[in-house]
Amino acid sequence: MMACVRAMHALAGLDPARLLRSPTTFIHPRYPQVSVTIDGTPTVVRWARFLLVSAIRDMLTRNRFEKSRFLGYWEVDPVVTVIFERSNLHSGTQGKDASTDNLQRPQGGTTVVANAAGSAPSGVSFDFGPPSDNPAPSSNSDELHADIQYLPKTISQHNMFLAITWLLLAIAPHYYEPLEALACNANALTVVVKTIWNRATSVPVSEQTTLVGGDLINLVARLPEELLRVDMWREMNIAITEKASGVVLGRGVVRVRPLPGGFVSPLSTNVSTS
Repeated sequence: MMACVRAMHALAGLDPARLLRSPTTFIHPRYPQVSVTIDGTPTVVRWARFLLVSAIRDMLTRNRFEKSRFLGYWEVDPVVTVIFERSNLHSGTQGKDASTDNLQRPQGGTTVVANAAGSAPSGVSFDFGPPSDNPAPSSNSDELHADIQYLPKTISQHNMFLAITWLLLAIAPHYYEPLEALACNANALTVVVKTIWNRATSVPVSEQTTLVGGDLINLVARLPEELLRVDMWREMNIAITEKASGVVLGRGVVRVRPLPGGFVSPLSTNVSTS
């Protein structure tokens, strides 16, 4: 699942009509056991994005995580293939086209906000920015910090992962657009994960670091790593601040609602496993 998030993160910053080099492989640096390879003759970014979301939904719905090949069609023609498999990087060798979120550039450290001894943490804070192989959404995108407050209501791990891939897909068209207000509803497996993002109106625009959609993508792509770190899968309040000044630049909320109709069955997908 982390390899899929890494691939969606990398593709979010690209023109949806751009041709991808085939094959292109993505590996998450902190979870290198699995790789995602996108292939086509050739394929374009938008097809790869849609098939990745379909593939991860299918795997989560079936609760089967194994070597798999998904084939996407445009009308009657196959246009893109997505392959999940054990990575060469994990076994000591790295394919020449593997993208590993820039192993040489560490992300900002994480601070877990503790409650009383023995209880679950109440929040987490961390610096975030784009990996070096993604275009920076704005000149200030390396200067951001997130403070997350966990709320009591839980969201299952499967629902959260699927919601995160949906959010990356939904926000990608706004990569370079200034953030004013953005609402995204992600239909997960058994719930709807609702997110609302707003620019902090208390900061004059003339004095504010510009927040753009790509900054939200960098934050959302970082979330599963932080949630796995402390095993906290809950509703959240999120504040985005400028690292240097501590000024709050934007806020977001993550909430969960029942999914009308209940459980979602697997998509109709051409998939082979071995």
